[in-house]
Amino acid sequence: MRQKLLRMKNVEQVTGLHRSTIYRMEKKGKFPKRIHIGGYIVAWPETMIQEWIKQQIEKSNGGNK
Repeated sequence: MRQKLLRMKNVEQVTGLHRSTIYRMEKKGKFPKRIHIGGYIVAWPETMIQEWIKQQIEKSNGGNK
C-alpha cells in the first residue's frame, strides 16, 4: 500500500481546523504528531489523519456506528 503524506494546507482542508488549532491539539496529545521530512518541512501520514477523523466521528456518535 502506498502511503501519502499530507502537508499542513491539506490537513487544514481535510479536518476543517486552523493551523494554530492543529498545533495546539497536537501539543496536548489530541491530534496525530507530525513528522519532519526535511528542514522545516513537516507532514502527516494520510492514514493517521483519516483514522483521527474516524475516531472523532465515533466519539460524537457515542461510540455507535
